[in-house]
Amino acid sequence: MVKPSLGFSTVIALALVLTSAIAAFSQRREALQHGTLWRTLRFDGIERTYRIHVPLKYDGKKQVPVAIVLHGFGGNSKNALEQGKWIEKSEKEGFLAVGLDGTLKSYTVRNFLNNPRSWNSGDLTLDPERD
Repeated sequence: MVKPSLGFSTVIALALVLTSAIAAFSQRREALQHGTLWRTLRFDGIERTYRIHVPLKYDGKKQVPVAIVLHGFGGNSKNALEQGKWIEKSEKEGFLAVGLDGTLKSYTVRNFLNNPRSWNSGDLTLDPERD
């Protein structure tokens, strides 16, 4: 069985995205409009992207839960939010859904097969203890 592991820089980047999203929500609740918003932040010299889905019932007057959505290897936040039904669930339950994008190995190669998005998790390792 193949078992992925998260690298330290990935964990730091995820924490920064989450912190940035929470800070943005707490400071600018009234500025968030219904729909799926695309945002960027820069960490460690790398521009990172994420999407925030704001449900129609969100009015900025009270705190709501935030779900962090991570896509699979080679995926992206748009597909993870849409295909994973997070947008529908966000609308139904009233939480904010934040889809994070992994990074590309090279920003000059724009080819999925040669340069898929990933979470900087290092090499996949075999785990003989698991089926």
